[in-house]
Amino acid sequence: MSKTQDALKWLSENPDRTVYAAAKEFKVASSTLYKAIKQRDVTQDQRCPCCGQLIREGKQDGS
Repeated sequence: MSKTQDALKWLSENPDRTVYAAAKEFKVASSTLYKAIKQRDVTQDQRCPCCGQLIREGKQDGS
């Protein structure tokens, strides 16, 4: 797993810690973590709740 993914996992396991602390702990830029969190949140909203497949715009109902 990448350092960014490790840091994101650590943050989810330690919700009381800050992004800055995770960045320092895993030696990545805090801006990298903020970008990854934002991207994760955007893609999570566009995934099928049943199977987790990414739903692309215009393809929600099989059209």
